[in-house]
Amino acid sequence: FLRAAVNLKKPQKMGKAHGHKRSISLLSLTFLFGLLLSVSGPTHAAPLDTKPIHSAISVLINQFSDGRAVSYPEFRKIHFTRLFDDEADSAIAFFSIEGFDGGNYHAEYMAVFAPVPKAKKARPYRLIGVTQIGGRGWRTFDWRSLIISEDNVTISGTAWQDKDPGCCPSAPINITFQIQRTGIFER
Repeated sequence: FLRAAVNLKKPQKMGKAHGHKRSISLLSLTFLFGLLLSVSGPTHAAPLDTKPIHSAISVLINQFSDGRAVSYPEFRKIHFTRLFDDEADSAIAFFSIEGFDGGNYHAEYMAVFAPVPKAKKARPYRLIGVTQIGGRGWRTFDWRSLIISEDNVTISGTAWQDKDPGCCPSAPINITFQIQRTGIFER
């Protein structure tokens, strides 16, 4: 098995075998080191559970959809951060819904969820606000560009100009949203 993995030929003389044993030893050490790292895991805190947020987003999608429009969980972004001086992280979620009326229109949304205090934990998060932030023909965002500063969320993207085709917005934009306990407000 090891010979196949490292593409070694069967040694013909004892002198050459020593060099192959050294390569196998180095390969074994590398493998063991990698195994040790994967078993020990990362040294930072475990990521927060996104399942409650995904469930809440699914409820929102059902409310916003016309029955034909869909959303794909793999195209969502959930970012946990400290907001409102809470003891736990809030969640800022981005998702899109596409295919309204059977067409190719898509809409982009941002939702913010605040943690529920442990003493009242019927569910771990409650919805603070949700708003449509983009859509085909208007503007679209790169959710990976998210910058959070205190209660402000800034996202980069592109907006459609008058002469842009439906596929290709061309005007670069940076939009800032203020997050408050009462909702999401574009600045």
